[in-house]
Amino acid sequence: VKRPAAEVLRDYLEAYVKLSASMPQIRRIMTQQSTQESNRIEWLVDNYLRENFEAIIDLIARGQREGAIRSGDPARLYYMIVSIAATPFTTGGGYRLLTDRDIFGRKEVRELIKLLQETLFI
Repeated sequence: VKRPAAEVLRDYLEAYVKLSASMPQIRRIMTQQSTQESNRIEWLVDNYLRENFEAIIDLIARGQREGAIRSGDPARLYYMIVSIAATPFTTGGGYRLLTDRDIFGRKEVRELIKLLQETLFI
């Protein structure tokens, strides 16, 4: 029996936010490499990103058909997820200075997961 897309996506979002918190350098590298066309970014996409991207946009589309995920282009929603789930950790110093909160703290990680879920799910 296939699990509902929203259930699978909720698990993915939690894992992705926690991974982003534990290894912010991954998103920093991707951001830096994505600023220009290069063999390096093509290699990263082909070897590490494309399969996950396609799986997640398929999951988003299935969740939309099931009525659990907001409407919108699945590829754009994927990038919304990446932005909300990873960017605060790549800019942790600025986040702390502006909010007086530690983005790497358990409470902030939980709140970020909650925000992402509230933004994505109907």
